[in-house]
This record gives sequence, C-alpha cells and structure tokens, in this order.
Amino acid sequence: MTLSHHDGAHRSGAARAVLHARSLLVATFAAALVLLGALPAPGLPTDVTTDAEDATDVTVELTSQTPDVLSSPDDTLSVTVTVRNPTDQPLAAPSATLGVNPWTLDTRSQLSRWVESGTVFAAATPVSGSTTDLDPLGPGEATTVTFTAAPAELGLSGFSAWGPRALSVTLSDGGARVAVLRSFLLWAPQDTTSPVRLSVLAPFVGPPVDPLDLEATDDLVAAQVGPDDRLGRLLTATADVPEVSWVVDPTVLALAQDSGDPTARTWATDLLEAAEGRDTFALDPYDPDLAAFAHAEASPRTGVALPGGVDPTEGWRTDLWWPADDVPDQVTIQLAAEEGKEFVVVRGDALVPAATLTYTPTGLAQVAADTDPTTALVAEPVLTGLLSGTGLPSRTGGSNGAGGPDGAGGEPTTASTTQRLLAETATIARERPADLRHLLAALPRSGDVDTERLGAHLAALRDAPWVDLTGVGELLDSPIPDVVRSSLPAVEVADGEISRTDLRSLRRSRAELVDFASITADPAAQVRPFEPAFVAPAGIGYRQVTTVRDTVIQQVDAAVARQIDSIEVAPGSDINLISATGQLPVRVRNALDQDVTVRVALLPDDPRLSILQQPQTTVPAGGEAQVDVPVRAIGSGNVTVDVEVLSLDGTVVAQPAEFVVRVRADWESVGTAIVAVLLTVGLVAGVWRTIRRGRSPRRAAGATVDQPAPAPATTTEEEAP
Repeated sequence: MTLSHHDGAHRSGAARAVLHARSLLVATFAAALVLLGALPAPGLPTDVTTDAEDATDVTVELTSQTPDVLSSPDDTLSVTVTVRNPTDQPLAAPSATLGVNPWTLDTRSQLSRWVESGTVFAAATPVSGSTTDLDPLGPGEATTVTFTAAPAELGLSGFSAWGPRALSVTLSDGGARVAVLRSFLLWAPQDTTSPVRLSVLAPFVGPPVDPLDLEATDDLVAAQVGPDDRLGRLLTATADVPEVSWVVDPTVLALAQDSGDPTARTWATDLLEAAEGRDTFALDPYDPDLAAFAHAEASPRTGVALPGGVDPTEGWRTDLWWPADDVPDQVTIQLAAEEGKEFVVVRGDALVPAATLTYTPTGLAQVAADTDPTTALVAEPVLTGLLSGTGLPSRTGGSNGAGGPDGAGGEPTTASTTQRLLAETATIARERPADLRHLLAALPRSGDVDTERLGAHLAALRDAPWVDLTGVGELLDSPIPDVVRSSLPAVEVADGEISRTDLRSLRRSRAELVDFASITADPAAQVRPFEPAFVAPAGIGYRQVTTVRDTVIQQVDAAVARQIDSIEVAPGSDINLISATGQLPVRVRNALDQDVTVRVALLPDDPRLSILQQPQTTVPAGGEAQVDVPVRAIGSGNVTVDVEVLSLDGTVVAQPAEFVVRVRADWESVGTAIVAVLLTVGLVAGVWRTIRRGRSPRRAAGATVDQPAPAPATTTEEEAP
C-alpha cells in the first residue's frame, strides 16, 4: 500500500507537474502574443528604448547624402551631418554612429512612424565600424561628421529588394544617447516597377491689383518678379523643368509686360518663352474669388480687359480653376461648373480616401454639380508639403519636417526632405506595382515657397527610376478611380472673403455708370476703363489685405461719382415770369470727351407753375448748351424749381440743381389794360390836337390856287372909327 501509496503519490505529483508545465506554456505563449503585438512592423528598428535622448536641445541635421539613390553595389554612400549644441552644457565625450535598417519600409504609415517615433524607435541597425568619436562640443558650438560606406557594408546586395530603408545617425555623450537623426536610404539596383506618375502645379499669382492706381500696382508686381523675389525665384526653379505645369494670373503677366521696370519686362518675356510646350493654364483676369461669389449667390464678371488691353495668355487653357488655399465647398464647386471650369484644384486634406484603403489612389475625384460634372484635382498633402517646404501633415494634426516633431533631427534640410520625398514616392510605387496611378502636388498659392529646395527636389524626382514626372494634362486625361472619399463641406465661408454687401456695392456702382453712359454716342467707351475696378476688389489676393480692399471699394464709388458729375446744370440767377406762358432757360455743361444727348426736366414745388415739355438736346463734348423749357403760369408767387438732367429713358444723369421763378402771371392782364389805355389816350390826344389846330386862314372858302385871296385893306389910326 505504501508502495502503492507511494506510487499513487508519485503519479499524483507527476500529474501536477504536467498541469504546471501546461499552465506555464500557456502563460508564456500569451506573453509572447502580447510582446509580438507591441513589436514594430517589419522594416522598423527593433531597439525599443525609454532613454530620454530627445529631452535636450542638441540636434543632428542631415547636411548632405550622396547619391540620393544607391543603384549599384559599386556605389559609395556618403552621409554628412551637422551636430549642434545650443545648450549651456558641454558634450564632453560625444560620438556619432551611422545606422541602416536592412529591411524595406513597405507602407507610408511606416515612413511616418519612423520619423515621428520620438524615443520609441531610436535608431536603425548600427553599421559595423561606423561609430566616430568627436571632439568635445562646448555650449553654442557645432561640428560636422561624414560617414562613407559601400552597399555591402550596409547589408545590401543586388538581390536585396529595392525600396526605402530607415537610416539614422545617433549622437551619444559618454555612452548616453543624446539625439537621433532619422532619415532614409533608397536602394534601387535593378529595374524597379511601373513608375508612379507625378504632376506638379506651380501658381504664378501676384499681389492684389488696384486698377485705379496701376502705378502703385506696377510697383508691387515689380517687387515680386525680380531674381530674388517670390515669382522670380519660382520661375527660375521651374523654367527648365517643362514637366511642371503652370497656372498664371494673366493680370500679373500683363502688368509685368507693360511695366516701366526692365526687370519685370524680362520676367514676363522669360515666362512666355518657358510656357511654350508646357501645360499652362490661365486664370480669369484679376483672379476672382469664386467662393465669395457663390456665397453671395452672384456670378463673377469675366472677359474684362487687362492692363494694356492685350491678353498675353491668349490660346492657353482656361478650364481649370484654382481656389484660395482652403477647401472649396459644394456651392463653390457648383458655381465653378456653371462658369465652365471643368477642373478644380482641391487641397489634400479634403476628399480624403477612406481609411480602409491600403494604397494611394490617383489624385482625381468626381464632385457633385447640378450642371456639367466637375473633376477635382486632389493634391497629395505629404508630397505637396515636401516640395513646397511648408512642412508635413502629422498624424497628431500638427506638422513636422523630415527630422521628426521632437526636434532631435533639427530643422528639416534640403537633404532630409529630398530623402523623405524619394521614400514616399518609392513606397507609393511599391504599393500596387501593376496599377498605374497619377498623383498631384500643388504648391501653395499664398505665401513663399522654398524654391532652392524645390529645385533640388525636382531634380531628384526626375532622376528617380520609379517616378514619371509629367504635365497636368496627362492627369486630366486619366480615369477617375472608383474610390470612396470624404465629402466637401456644403457651405463654408473663409476668412477674408469679400462680403455680399461689398459685392452689391460694386455692382450698384457699375449699374449707375452704365445708366449714365447711355447718354453718350459710345456707351461702352465710357464704361470700359472702369470695368477692372468693379472686378479686381473681388480677387483672391485681397483676402490677405481686407482693409486695403475696403479703401479700393470706396475709391471706386468716388470715381463713378466723379464721372457722373461730368454732366451738370450751370448755375443761374432767379427768373421773373410775368406771362401765363413762357420758356425757362437752362444751361447744361458736358465735361466728357463725347457729345451727350439728354432731356431736361423741371420739377416745380407749386402748382402755380406747370411744365409743358421735357425738351431734348445734344450737348457737345467739353461744351454747354441752353435748353428752353416751355411752361404755363397761373397767379403770382415764388416757385422753387428742381432741375433734372435725364437720359432718354428717364435715368437721372447729373446732380440735381434748383432755381426760383417769380411768377406774376396776372401782370400780363394789367399790363395789357395799361397799354390799351395808353393807346386810347394817345389816340384821343392826337384827335384833339388835330381839332385844335383847326383850318388854316389861308384856306378861305372858295379860294383856289389860281385865285389867291385879295390882301386886306390897310387902314391908319386916323381912319379908325
């Protein structure tokens, strides 16, 4: 029994041991699953660390990396970095180590995790023998170090898969990690795959234009097209790359052509020459903000004459519209379609593909419109940020450069952003090798572009075997992918848009001028010079200078008022009207360079005076004419008369004037009676005078001419009785 007991006890202990082993195995397996879940995806460094190496402000910046792409086992990689110590503590024993991970980074999310990882993935696999001791680095000092290595030393061979790999330079001080630069190594020793197509749009849009002060605007344009200025540098960076497509505001080009600055004229000539054979699009003159018009439920006015009267972009495509640097809403897309814009550029953070999509689709999307369909050209946000130097969209919502958000890599350099750009495009090409996709990078319309960096990036892309840099025309001809994307906002008003009130003010001023111009022989000649002033304040450029726009709109109103004041009623004195009917004289002056045909209307404030007619007259250019207005008067009294100068359709075309008419209509009857009495008195007086004269003494009865009357007898005083 004991034995049996012993045997039973032995069997019971063995069973417990087996159960314990099984429990341990299950626990170990569970722990392994947890650990595997915490490990990074293949291609990322595996040395997980909790060292706070990025807590300091010490940085490692990528100064240069050549070649951009290793394409042969015989190549030699050269990496130069700059170490900066801006702190007040010295680095007593610094050292730097080059690391390259042997596995490819297979997804774009892995690229982002690598550069944004902070302290999680601190460094790539160290390259044997690459650690270099540096001299002590005091506060505020900087130094450079260069690493060179053959592909074989990096673990690469002709059989290694092509694509991007994690590259790092780790800075330590006395063995403690201080900072890590995270970048990329591109390996492409053989034919890669079907290249991904990439189009780049560059905007040549200038400052807001003031058509009423073209001299000042000309100065603004000249200040942007010089060799060291924004548009001048953009032309230099892209002129020799015909694959880059241009979108040009014809107003800027016309102003530069007509400029008194020879540098501006040279820029215009160079741009036109470089546009030959390039996909180039012309915006509408003065670059109208379609979003503002859509939100005001108005239509923009197109076809307005450019400065100088000549359109230098004639013959270019005009079916593409590029809104401001925000996301256009659905009502704006609708208006763009109505205006014949078949294609609209949309910022990359709009129309985002569904999260379940595992690849980067072609940058085209169909957007809803009640009229003809409109195609959105969706800019790829990461490629756009890298090319323009404006930073990358971060997974946390911020932006960062190729060195990571924590600053351990310092400010992104041309070398680091070039490597990130090549890594992004290579990964996109590797996503679906058999699927030919076409992407878009759209440089920002506003703000400056790092054109030196842009030039280096374009050169690297042209040389990359997995990128086919091509014009936007090919993208427009590409099929639209069947991809679920996010929707555009229904209505979203951006800061700086011209208001509905201001748009109405401009339209009201134009309507007043059109009505006024109808009195001339050639109305269009009077309106045409003002047309740009009614359009330019609604340009996208004025979003950044809203107070200037307010001033320009006020000046437009004042200019129209001055034009209307070219026709005026000459001031005159008060008029006496002493008859029941008569004519009141009105003199009209014309300061225009055309004859005008007008009607004159008098508006008395008293029924004692009524107007019988509104006479029409033609006033010569630069002269004046008198118009006699027939009137009828009743009774007596002073009447104030308003004078209006009208177009033939009744529109008031001059500032009103007034004068006073002293009406004395009853004086006419009194005057007639007085005159009649005076005439009667005169007649009677004449008759009376005739009677009083009587007959002449020489006219005796019976006397004739032949027989003159005998002379009377002469008597003397004595003979008198």
